[in-house]
Amino acid sequence: MHALLNRKYTKGRDYFDIGWYFSKWKDIVPNLELLNNALSQTGWSGDVLSQDNWRSFLYNTVQDADWKKVKSDVENFLETPSDIEIFTKENVLKLIGTRD
Repeated sequence: MHALLNRKYTKGRDYFDIGWYFSKWKDIVPNLELLNNALSQTGWSGDVLSQDNWRSFLYNTVQDADWKKVKSDVENFLETPSDIEIFTKENVLKLIGTRD
């Protein structure tokens, strides 16, 4: 999650990993203390992430991504090429849940 929120360029694997984790563990929650420390150390200028807002930050990051770049970066690494059909922004957003 740190990489996805703070990376200066689009790396599809970050988005794929978030989708994969949420597809396996729907109630997964980041270690917010560790995540906030990492974000701070790498120049994060956003709000401190909390139980109340971390999903919103993640949702907005996925929402705002250039999904042509995301999918282009991921498709060469998929064991089953047809998996790219279900790796969509809409599906990842559904897995993350509400942004409120």
